[in-house]
Formats: sequence, structure tokens, C-alpha cells
Amino acid sequence: MSEQEIKKEEIAEPEEKQVNLEVCLVEKEEKILELEDKLLRLQAEFANYRKRTSREKENLITYGSCRLVEQLLPVLDNLERAMSALNEQDEKIQQTFLGLKMIAEQFVEILFQVGLKPIEAVGSEFDPYYHEAVEQVSAEGVPNNQVVAEIRKGYCFQDKVLRVSLVKVAKNE
Repeated sequence: MSEQEIKKEEIAEPEEKQVNLEVCLVEKEEKILELEDKLLRLQAEFANYRKRTSREKENLITYGSCRLVEQLLPVLDNLERAMSALNEQDEKIQQTFLGLKMIAEQFVEILFQVGLKPIEAVGSEFDPYYHEAVEQVSAEGVPNNQVVAEIRKGYCFQDKVLRVSLVKVAKNE
């Protein structure tokens, strides 16, 4: 081999190395872009996961006590029935009535503090979402489909209907 051929090979080798290095650099840059994209996607997925679990936690806290409140409603009904059944004429009965009334008021106040709200029925228009009609009655001067009496009180808990009101609805012919 002549000196010129050796020099050409030496020159060709660095050029090939440079081309190889450039190809390798392009591949590495593509890999970096791919990994950056994956990183951004994972960060977005993780942020969404945190938001979702936070919402689920809030829902559990908000509606977790819903079942307990729902189970306490019959107790409240019975307290109200007991108070309405007592005759206030006798002094001992009057004291019992006042005691029951205080207990019921305290019980209701606690339930209201945790988010229980009564459904206002009498005087409002019948709404099947909040009311269940058990009877239709004629009532002069009252528009059709207006609630005229409430048989059992309905309640909402945290803006969710817990129990509908049982009502009598006006139907005039």
C-alpha cells in the first residue's frame, strides 16, 4: 500500500466514524424525545390519578355517613309520633312531653348539622323526585297537583334525596 492509500483510509475512517456518531446522536435524540414524551404522559396520568382519588375520598367523607343518617330516620319518626301522641293535660305527661321534645330537637339539630335537610312538601307542587302521592283529595281553592298534606316527612342528605315525602295531593274536578 502506498502512503496515499493509507492516508485515504485514515481520512475515510474518521468520516465513517463521524457519520456513525451523527447517526448515533440522532438515534439518541429521538430516544430522548420519546422518553420525554413518556415522562409527560406519566406525569399527566399521575396528576389525574391524584385528582380522582381526592374526589373519591371527598365523596366517601360526604356520603359515608349517609347510610347512618338513613337508618336514624325511623328513630326520628318514632320520636315525633310519641310527642304527637302524648296528651299535655297531665303535669307528669307534660314534663315527659317537654323532655321528649328537647331530645327530639337536639337529635334533629345534630342531623341537620351533618347535612340532613327536610323536604318542604305542603304547599308546593307535586314533584315525583321529592314526593310520593299516597292519596288524591279534592281541595277547593287549591290548584291541581299541589301537596295539601304530608303523611311522612321526606329528607335530603348532602343534596341527595334520602327519603321521599309521603303526601296527599289536590285533585279538583
